[in-house]
Amino acid sequence: MPSTEIYQNAGREVTGYMVNATFSQPSRVVIAQIQNKIAEDFPDLLLSLPADSLHITLLDWLDPLYEYIEPVEDLYAGYYESYNAAVEQTLRGKLPIKVHFREIRVSPQAVFLVGADDGSFANIRDSFLDQVELLPSMKQPPKIIHTSIARFKQVVDLERVEKATQGIRIDFDELVESFRLVEEQRIPMAQYKLIKEYRG
Repeated sequence: MPSTEIYQNAGREVTGYMVNATFSQPSRVVIAQIQNKIAEDFPDLLLSLPADSLHITLLDWLDPLYEYIEPVEDLYAGYYESYNAAVEQTLRGKLPIKVHFREIRVSPQAVFLVGADDGSFANIRDSFLDQVELLPSMKQPPKIIHTSIARFKQVVDLERVEKATQGIRIDFDELVESFRLVEEQRIPMAQYKLIKEYRG
């Protein structure tokens, strides 16, 4: 029987670079309500992500948990020009994007919400990959649109958490009007530096 996995990296100092979107205040309120509903059944299980940490990942540049041979800052400086140009080119005329969140899922690592759009996220990710050469260690962009809303502090049967989330109705829209390039400094997005905003 699958179980939840304790999130070991909470608060860990890292250096990573990624492009993501933040949430509007109305969506943050809705997500907080969802987090609270799950916490009612599992008061000591969840490490709920605070509002400022919530995000929709578009793609990663440099993985904050990968141990690179070269200093991450040097790699970032070397790849910034080509990666930034690819993001700017790819996003031109593509924003805003309406994402409809309508599903909650549970994995051993996290509770996350899944959204759907008109195909823009997939097109943007594919276009970016067509223009750049990823480092061998780089994660491929996600195949879905999602936001992690909680990690786990204890090990419990995954089925228990899945059953607790089945009755939670997910139905809200988020209008993504911009993306941002951030330097993640403490996981999970608990501390970060905003480098640049992309508005298409």
